Amino acid sequence: MPDFGHEPRHGGKIIAVAVNRELGDIPAVTAVDAARMLGVSSARVSQLLNAGLLDSWKDGTKHMMSKASIEARLADAPRVGRPKEAPVAV
Repeated sequence: MPDFGHEPRHGGKIIAVAVNRELGDIPAVTAVDAARMLGVSSARVSQLLNAGLLDSWKDGTKHMMSKASIEARLADAPRVGRPKEAPVAV
């Protein structure tokens, strides 16, 4: 078996692992559906994509977003309104 230029340590072994995955295996939605799920406009979804805050790829002419990245955004969504000020010690 090839060692890929590595030496095993502490009695270990060198192994190779290969995984075959396709984008079609990832649960995903279109940009329009992502906007609905997030409660924002399509323009805001584009901003989130450009900022790298949603995982996306193109499938033909459609932009697809992973459901996991949308759910993560919903869980960490900024709260509406002005941040509360910390109490001041008197």
